[in-house]
Amino acid sequence: MQGNKIPKIIHYCWFGGKPKPQKVLDCIASWKKYCPEYQIWEWNEQNFDLKNHSYAQKFYKKKKWAFVSDYVRMYALYHEGGIYVDTDIEILKNFDSLRENEFFTGFQDIFSLGCSCMGAKKNNEIVKEFLEYYQYKNTRIILPNLVNTIFKGHGVTKYTGEIIQGDNYTLYPKEYFYPYAYFEPQGDMCITKNTYTIHYFDASWLPYWIPKFIFPLIGWYADFKKNI
Repeated sequence: MQGNKIPKIIHYCWFGGKPKPQKVLDCIASWKKYCPEYQIWEWNEQNFDLKNHSYAQKFYKKKKWAFVSDYVRMYALYHEGGIYVDTDIEILKNFDSLRENEFFTGFQDIFSLGCSCMGAKKNNEIVKEFLEYYQYKNTRIILPNLVNTIFKGHGVTKYTGEIIQGDNYTLYPKEYFYPYAYFEPQGDMCITKNTYTIHYFDASWLPYWIPKFIFPLIGWYADFKKNI
């Protein structure tokens, strides 16, 4: 019995039809290893009705798969409930203890919330806010920015290093899902007893030079800010 908990479903998106690289297959294998009782649902152009969702359809036609995924993950969480993960997420331990939450996500660094691992009960009001934003504003805002916009509206303005509990959401510190930030080398990874996932930040939707050159500059700036 699932009861009034987040369903045992892991959602992910794979639009565009390309074969999955070995790194993605390895990540999916970790989901099956640590969450063997969970259904794994792949969302793609074969099972998602793009023509009835103008935001997703617009970016699908442009082959902007990340923007399609931004919308589809929120659609899946709202209408089905479950836990969404990006395909470059490795799971390190079972998700069952997260299922009591109404909605959860985590900080991906000391500046911002992430959206690569997030879960919700069906018809969650926070997830509804995301879908309404896409429906009525139909903007090109990327989901990481929208996550922070939504939660600023709920009074979340800074990283505290502690679990933030709202009426219908839970926000976890970065160690839970992002043991290193996208601008940090993997050697700086901080895995603790609380760590559920590792996000490898493939950033396949960005031009290659941004992860290679810009992310290290952001890391330098973050270190500078911490030391002044």
